[in-house]
Amino acid sequence: MEQLLWDKKEHYFGNVKYNSTHYVDIKYLGEDNLTTDNFIVNCSCTTKSYNRDTKTVTLGLNMNQMGNKISVVTVNLPNGKQDLLLLKANVE
Repeated sequence: MEQLLWDKKEHYFGNVKYNSTHYVDIKYLGEDNLTTDNFIVNCSCTTKSYNRDTKTVTLGLNMNQMGNKISVVTVNLPNGKQDLLLLKANVE
C-alpha cells in the first residue's frame, strides 16, 4: 500500500466572489524535507509557501475567472516521483 503523503489532496473552496483570493493549508505527512521549490503551480493565479517546521504548504488561489476554477499544483518529491494537489472553486 502506498504511503499517504497529504492530509488532503483536493480542496473545494465552494462558491466564492470574483477577484477574491482564498487560501488552504495542506499538511505533508511524508518523511522528506520539502521546500517551496518542490511545489510547481500551473498559473500565476496560484501562490505557494511551505513551512518546514509544521510541514504545511499554504496554497492561495486568486479567483480571476467566472465559473469553474481549477488549479493543479505539481509536487516534485525528492525520490523523483510527482504528486498532484487540486484546488477547485465556483466563482460568482
